[in-house]
Amino acid sequence: MSISQIEVGTITFSNSEVETLNFSNSYSTPPYVALTAKSESVIPHISSITASQMIVRLSQKMTATVDYQIFETS
Repeated sequence: MSISQIEVGTITFSNSEVETLNFSNSYSTPPYVALTAKSESVIPHISSITASQMIVRLSQKMTATVDYQIFETS
């Protein structure tokens, strides 16, 4: 298995705990995703993912940023 495509970016939460990210790239199946919170007081997780978008939730409602890396494998 090798990585065929990578997409990176940041999701901004403004006094919220749920955000939807529509992917910039096209994927044939749901890709692998890594999330990294920029604050130690929040835990992000993916509550839903498809080939075109993902829904990310935080452990609590707050203003925060979360970096993401999306990997498509072949």
